[in-house]
Amino acid sequence: MQFANLATLAEAVLSAKDALVNRVTKFNAKEIIVVLEEGRVREVVGLPPNTQVTIVDYDVEDEDEQYLAPSPIDGQKCKLTKF
Repeated sequence: MQFANLATLAEAVLSAKDALVNRVTKFNAKEIIVVLEEGRVREVVGLPPNTQVTIVDYDVEDEDEQYLAPSPIDGQKCKLTKF
């Protein structure tokens, strides 16, 4: 592949870099963990792209065991909700 000048080469390199960064960012999504105590989260707004929010609710006394999971923070039983 030949390039007419250095500017054309630089443009091709930057385009390839942008494509690579976008793919890596897709595979490395960020996660925000919110811990609830006697409360509810109604909505999560304004998240950056490729960001996941995990709500960790330890108030599980009356929850059915099938809906519980280990907490990503400390491994205790909790209810997880992801946005």
